[in-house]
Amino acid sequence: MDIEKYYKTKDLNEASYIYFLKIPFEGLVKKENFYLFVFPNSKETQKASMEYWSNNAIGNIKEFADAQKTLKNLIFSRN
Repeated sequence: MDIEKYYKTKDLNEASYIYFLKIPFEGLVKKENFYLFVFPNSKETQKASMEYWSNNAIGNIKEFADAQKTLKNLIFSRN
């Protein structure tokens, strides 16, 4: 994958927030003992990441939890 084209994070909560915002999920990249969540490296993704890390993330907590559950299921289905 092209590093410039993709935004990668290993933080499940950050990835869940980005996914919750309906930013396209590009996939998982397996590293030695963890996975990277991959999204397009867009302004929308960068904004979502900044909102998350600056404690300005907002939204429906149930939808966020559902997004997190989906990403967890993707990880565990690969193990």
